Amino acid sequence: MHRSSDNDINAQSATAESRVEARLVSIESKMDVRFAELKTDIERVKAEVDRGNADTIKWVAGIVISAVALGLTVMTFVLNNAVPRATTAAPAPIVITIPSAEPAAGR
Repeated sequence: MHRSSDNDINAQSATAESRVEARLVSIESKMDVRFAELKTDIERVKAEVDRGNADTIKWVAGIVISAVALGLTVMTFVLNNAVPRATTAAPAPIVITIPSAEPAAGR
């Protein structure tokens, strides 16, 4: 009897092992599918982040260029208009003297 119970235990063990093996294969296939989906999602998010970084860099560069242009414009305006201009004296008028004609003596 001892022999048949060992065979029964071995058979049950083999059956349980095959069921566990089948479940592990099923779990592994599900995990492979989920990991593939996760990888796709991560790549999509990475692409969105890269696009967002590029947009941010463009905006920052545009704002910096605009701020520099605005600063230069304001400084130019202030320097040209805030400092009173030195008044220049009007140049002396040019006077041209025409000699008077002398009366002719003897005619």
